Amino acid sequence: MDESHALYLARHGETDDNREPIRVQGFTDTPLNDTGRRQATELAERVAPMGFVSLWSSDLSRARETAEIVGSRIGLSVRLDPRLREANRGRWEGRRFIDIEREEPERYAAWRSAPATFHFPGGESLREQLERVTASLADVRR
Repeated sequence: MDESHALYLARHGETDDNREPIRVQGFTDTPLNDTGRRQATELAERVAPMGFVSLWSSDLSRARETAEIVGSRIGLSVRLDPRLREANRGRWEGRRFIDIEREEPERYAAWRSAPATFHFPGGESLREQLERVTASLADVRR
């Protein structure tokens, strides 16, 4: 693949839930904090000379705001696609990872080993997430 067809991925900036003790976010719409906004601004400066032709983001505010900060610097509007969300982590969302590890050690260990068949309780499997994101990225390429 030549560089004109390269696809670059960036994770959203920091949220309060990304700080210790880290909470599961998943589909929960957690906003960026000030550090996350600063990280997005730094990303924007780094990628500004790269000549992007489109900019895509999850519809969750933490990803959308990160992309909007980048987009304002590089002159692109953000195209939102909910398929780019992180895994739907169901009943784990909002809980601290350390609590899940203590209260559900077997399920936590199964997730950490990350088999494609792992299914978040009340959420989706990692395979379902992969299929959803892969379909979105195929559309982005087109």
